[in-house]
Amino acid sequence: MTKRVRATDVLDYYDGVQLFEGVDDRGGRYVGVRVDAEGERDVYAVVGATRAALDRFRAGELDLRDLMLAAPEWFLAEADAPFGEPMTLSPQARALGATDYLPLPGLTLRGAPVSG
Repeated sequence: MTKRVRATDVLDYYDGVQLFEGVDDRGGRYVGVRVDAEGERDVYAVVGATRAALDRFRAGELDLRDLMLAAPEWFLAEADAPFGEPMTLSPQARALGATDYLPLPGLTLRGAPVSG
């Protein structure tokens, strides 16, 4: 079964969506970080996250690096459609910590609204 995620909130924007929160067809929550661009397509490292972890991240209590490293698996996704359209998740075999896709420690969204 192919996993797909749909971006629901832009968490950081600079010359394009740098960080988004999304949801899959079953209601699972995800965070995606822009790691590359291939032509006009942005490429994101995507991890699943609990609502509690996302709320802690938005409140500045958990940094993005730790949130991402806590995920049991991670994916790459290409944004090849307008924001909010589903993206196919490609599972990755190598450890996320072995890539250069992780943000530096300390990146939070202090003061951002938490989910309702």
